[in-house]
Amino acid sequence: MSDFKEYFTNPNYIGGYNAILSGNTNDRQKGMVYVEDDSDIWFWKKFIEQHLPNQYEYKPATKNTENASGKMALRQFYSGLNPKVLIARDADYDWLLPNGKDDLKNPFILHTFAYSKESVLIEKYSLNKFFDDIFHTVKHQVNIDEVFEKLSELVFFGLCTLVHDDMKAHLTDLKSFHQNYHLLDKPMILENLTFDFTVFDTISDAISTNSNLSDKDFDNTKTYLYQHGINEENAYRFISGHLLSDLIAKIQKLLFNQLKMKEMSNITQKFKGKDIADRKKQLDQIFVTNFQLETFYRQYLINPQDEIHQKILTKIANLKTV
Repeated sequence: MSDFKEYFTNPNYIGGYNAILSGNTNDRQKGMVYVEDDSDIWFWKKFIEQHLPNQYEYKPATKNTENASGKMALRQFYSGLNPKVLIARDADYDWLLPNGKDDLKNPFILHTFAYSKESVLIEKYSLNKFFDDIFHTVKHQVNIDEVFEKLSELVFFGLCTLVHDDMKAHLTDLKSFHQNYHLLDKPMILENLTFDFTVFDTISDAISTNSNLSDKDFDNTKTYLYQHGINEENAYRFISGHLLSDLIAKIQKLLFNQLKMKEMSNITQKFKGKDIADRKKQLDQIFVTNFQLETFYRQYLINPQDEIHQKILTKIANLKTV
């Protein structure tokens, strides 16, 4: 072979490579799934094992001797992919935009069909249940479903501008685009334990300032997004997943702070002396142990009714017929 990296997509070589790595000769029968980063393995294994159990090992890609992980490292394998050697990656905007950098139609490139793995895991109805369960003795009134309903409408309008600019080959500063949706410096949770929807005014203002679409252009981009299964209700899953997960984490943190203040107020009214310290310790333990987002994401079950999950599972299932 002319290039050493071709060994890592050679279906006749990869099984032996697996056996050497694991020390288990049974792994000769397995293929390989290259991912962007070690932290992605659990996510992709959860989906792939639904249809192809115990058929692949998982490994982050590295770019020659530079030890660089991520999409740049994955691209070196694109031309040699086959049923035995797959890539699994975040779609980012490559799937959404007409002029995306990578062609994700390749049957051996699995992708998220949303911006990132965070976008796949962040589904407003399940997340609403998670937030509903956050309480000890004081109940909050934050409805995450409503929060993301409003956010998603605003994201949809922003995506229309993004798609239009891409169609016209206009360069889009994605950092500035995502900055339109930055709310991490906003209070968001009111003293009465409700969400402050006025924070979305800053997003509306930013979108209005940065968008100059004509009615015709707006209709054309809406049609394009609808054809890709993106609408006003689910658009929140198609902007930066990191931005989205950071927003949820900040809402949770602010809610925690407000709830704990009210819980502590109740404790100091009902108890005295050492009992106050004991109750405070118990309260801290409850919040730390029971209401962790990372645990929720890890334990989140694949939902065959979820539109994004369906697309990922269908592409994996189609590998059986290739």
